[in-house]
Amino acid sequence: MPLPPLRPLGGKPAASVISTEERTAAEAVFQAVDLNKDGQVQKDELKAALWKLAAPSDGDGGTEEMFTAFEAFINREFATADRDLSGALTLDEFLTIYQTIKAGVGRAERLRAAFRHFDANNDGMLTVPELARILSNPLGNSPLPQEAATAEAERIIKRFDTNGDGVLSYNEFVGWMCTKQLT
Repeated sequence: MPLPPLRPLGGKPAASVISTEERTAAEAVFQAVDLNKDGQVQKDELKAALWKLAAPSDGDGGTEEMFTAFEAFINREFATADRDLSGALTLDEFLTIYQTIKAGVGRAERLRAAFRHFDANNDGMLTVPELARILSNPLGNSPLPQEAATAEAERIIKRFDTNGDGVLSYNEFVGWMCTKQLT
């Protein structure tokens, strides 16, 4: 027998806590994600839709670290929302994770913006000097001296440069960022 629906503080179901405008937006997203139009969102449909938003369009499929973090996010959120354990989300179940998904998409947009900012010459790649500039920035959390920043940039590129071209593409950058989030 399935458990009763989860209720947030205050005793109201999540679907009734959001504003009318947010619900309308969430319903539109739900309908767009429901690729087979059966009125439910399967995990594969959610993955496919969110991957299109999260993955860059440079023709690269992404790094293993990026995909691992993405997969863990989807699995966690889907398991949280699928209250009846049916393997598919109803609209009400989808509404329970809509804000989290929206925040994840926002994070992907912030990563794209950060990459563009760090890519000083706008060539779509981060070089050792560009990474070293980030790591030695006095406005950063823990700025490194220039020599240490250069050594760290070289180490990062060596670890996350999956195609061996000596620079980080956007996907490789996201792989690095995802790994930082997991550690």
